[in-house]
Amino acid sequence: MKNYESWSTNFSNLTDLAAAGIFGFGNDAAIDPTNVNSGGKSIKVYGTLGPAGSCLNLSMGLAWLIRQDSVDLSDKTLNLEVYLPPDSPIAELMIGVFSNGKYLTVRTARDTMYKGQWHTYIVDIREDILLKSWRGWSSATSAGLTDAQAVDVLKHADMIGIVGGLLTDHHTGRIVFPG
Repeated sequence: MKNYESWSTNFSNLTDLAAAGIFGFGNDAAIDPTNVNSGGKSIKVYGTLGPAGSCLNLSMGLAWLIRQDSVDLSDKTLNLEVYLPPDSPIAELMIGVFSNGKYLTVRTARDTMYKGQWHTYIVDIREDILLKSWRGWSSATSAGLTDAQAVDVLKHADMIGIVGGLLTDHHTGRIVFPG
């Protein structure tokens, strides 16, 4: 295992999500000063969801956040802290890595949904483990991606995405990411 300097970001000094490379696609994202976990700021993603399979999305562009066009995420660990309200209809979280328009789902959580409390989802991105299991999430991964292309996505990541999905119809959902 390689040793890397730990890198993290928080949103305490953030005033403009778009300028920081943080976007909600097809839904809204806003800075939330009522972060119940750290007393700082969080990012709230919200929107009206439709049929089963619809999602709330948040993406974080690494070029804006850390001033690098891409990052080698292989042999790294992502720790993403998430709060789902107790009444949230969100039934599944997916964490993905993007590179040049290709994407790879690196973690899903369905049975381990923690509602009404902050929870850290940990994603160990090690090629030997990941490549044995990533095809199980192929419906949330670029179609036709080969193992070599999956490794390339990890080694040249330009965005991290978080998706909260519905398994039932027509609800309003909200996800909060702390800073």
